[in-house]
Amino acid sequence: WVLKNDNVKFYGLKNGERIHLNYGYASVDSYANAAFLADAPYYVQVFNFSGDPNPWYYEGTKVALLSGAEGGVCEITFHGTAINLINCYLSNPTEGAGISAKVVVDGTEYTVGPEAFIPATNDIPGRSIFKRWFAIENLSDGWHTVTIYSTGSQRLSFDAYEIKETTPPPTLYTVTVPNGVTASATEVEAGATVTLTKPAVDTGYAFGAWSVIDATGTDVAVTNDSFIMPASNVTVTYTTNKVSYTITDEKNVADKDTAYYGDTVTLTVPQMETGKEFVGWIVTDASGAAVTVTNNTFTMPASNVTVTYSTDKTVYTVTDEKNVADKDTANYGDTVTLTVPTMVTGMKFGAWVVTDAAGAAVTVANNTFVMPASNVTVTYTTEKIVYTVTDEKNVADKDTANYGDTVTLTVPELDADKEFVAWVVTDASGAAVTVTDDAFTMPASNVTVSYTTKDVVVPPNGDALTAMLFLPLVLIPVIFIVFRRKYEKA
Repeated sequence: WVLKNDNVKFYGLKNGERIHLNYGYASVDSYANAAFLADAPYYVQVFNFSGDPNPWYYEGTKVALLSGAEGGVCEITFHGTAINLINCYLSNPTEGAGISAKVVVDGTEYTVGPEAFIPATNDIPGRSIFKRWFAIENLSDGWHTVTIYSTGSQRLSFDAYEIKETTPPPTLYTVTVPNGVTASATEVEAGATVTLTKPAVDTGYAFGAWSVIDATGTDVAVTNDSFIMPASNVTVTYTTNKVSYTITDEKNVADKDTAYYGDTVTLTVPQMETGKEFVGWIVTDASGAAVTVTNNTFTMPASNVTVTYSTDKTVYTVTDEKNVADKDTANYGDTVTLTVPTMVTGMKFGAWVVTDAAGAAVTVANNTFVMPASNVTVTYTTEKIVYTVTDEKNVADKDTANYGDTVTLTVPELDADKEFVAWVVTDASGAAVTVTDDAFTMPASNVTVSYTTKDVVVPPNGDALTAMLFLPLVLIPVIFIVFRRKYEKA
């Protein structure tokens, strides 16, 4: 057995994590002159008891180790095949009962019950002491970690420890790593395997490669994040690379196919299909999260992205007269139906005139047209209705006329025994049309023109004097006949 006092640490445990102890002791003179070390993360208590009269320490050890605080944990690292904890005791226990401690060696737990705590030869009131306590043997020849806990509220202490060494401890070499990198061990024997954990790298970068250099500047091979420790201290560094991310887009709207994190990507609105209009950009990263686009540009995230865009049907206006169209707006390809409006008297519908914004004609068939990719204007033409004038002997000055026209009539030449009486003008419904001074205003209808006459007695020779002489000869028989009828009736 070899007496040791090195590689000892004391700390507290809270929720499974190491914490700073509230107090601890360290001295090379005596227990009474121990220094207060409030700022130390771990405490190593080493005492030389050559001048200390306390009788309970292991005779001749010249060393003592204490846990330093209630709830404290003592951790010992040693190289050998066995360890013996000497003169361990708990402060203020009930002697011989309710006392326990726990020892863990390389992850294997050993429990110590009350039976292990026996009074010392020189008993000290309030303490339970046992000598050459808890020897753990038959360990493999190498490095081991022993952790001693108090399972109660008492402070666990012991005077010293001794180990069995079969071979000299190997030389340990240091592994120096940069911030963010962890190594499986930082003090390592030559020939041991050291595993490195990759650090978190800056956004937009990827881990590149490890570089492990020994004290002579020689590279140490790293395979799958591990290397074999040489017989030298080593320094670990690493490289990073900028990640090139891909841009998947439609119709090459992006100005680049790949970009680095933070690059500006510019988008160009593509040529739209007829009747469609651009609405907005849709850019998503590999997780489906939206990437903000402002003024047709976005900042490349640390991810591949997909660029698409949304469109909508363009709404075009239909400008018309008298609401002849069945809609005020339409999309490209829609059917627009037109209704012929009521015409003013004497007029008839001519044709539809539909033009797009450029003035080009839009074809109308059966009072409908297909909406072009443009605003349109709808108008129509009208024509005066031509009405017929049906007359006898061409008495009217025209054969056709428009509503409101003046038609002049000329009395025709009559037979000698006929005399013109009046004009008779009727429209298509048979209604009379007024004639004044041998003229009438054309109604919104075809018309028929005729006239009435009466018989006249014409003398044989036809001169006026003869007529005057002849008239009595005619009238006398007529008068006679009239009076004769009256007489006969009477």
